[in-house]
Amino acid sequence: MVCAADAPIARAVRDSAAAVLGGPVREIGFQYWMDAAIFHAAGIPTVDFGPTGAGAHETVEWVSLSSVTQTAQVLLGAARRFCEAAHGAPVVVLRPGLLYGPGKRPPLARQSFQAGPFKLLLARRNYPLPLSYVDNVADAVVLALDCKAGIGQAFTIVDENVRQADYTKLYRSASGESWRPLFLPVKVVALAAWAAERILGLARRRSPVTYHQVRRATDGAVFDSSRAREVLGWQPRVSVRDGLTASFAS
Repeated sequence: MVCAADAPIARAVRDSAAAVLGGPVREIGFQYWMDAAIFHAAGIPTVDFGPTGAGAHETVEWVSLSSVTQTAQVLLGAARRFCEAAHGAPVVVLRPGLLYGPGKRPPLARQSFQAGPFKLLLARRNYPLPLSYVDNVADAVVLALDCKAGIGQAFTIVDENVRQADYTKLYRSASGESWRPLFLPVKVVALAAWAAERILGLARRRSPVTYHQVRRATDGAVFDSSRAREVLGWQPRVSVRDGLTASFAS
């Protein structure tokens, strides 16, 4: 896939990157597959831009934290430039968490597996799940349309950071299912993944699961939606319990 250099999205990212980074950025192509190919196949010009780092999908994968901040600034600026050039409209960015709602089975955990009468959860009991019900996100969209103070800003839209153990109980109750949750010992699984990587590496084979993947699925972070409440006046109208009930009823 090739994105034309003069495509509106390419100009928007190029100009935003130059403004944030203080000069022109190098434009290159890659041979490996990325999600951008899906958009390209649908006729949507696509540009990839991200932080500096190395080791994508490898045992050691890292990015520069300072470049993560710069990347966020570039993407926000690119979105603003693109929308203003195409529609003359200001931009407000909304970032939901784990999105769920009617029409699709809600996620139980970052990683879960069925094993007979058990649901195996690769998660800590106190892992915070950042949940966003579709109706609550839609409310945020409506508020953002009329909020001049939010123009050019990005807002996290997370209803609640729910402990995995508490969410599992709500999930079982709403689904009416009788499986029993079984929390896998994260440290043991992580150690097994680490050992498998090295043993299979000696045979020049890739492990089906890596230590990094286990850590990424089990190390939690709390998402703060206070700015959406203060600036947009947003409040989650549908609780997690009611959202799960409505999702399973559909």
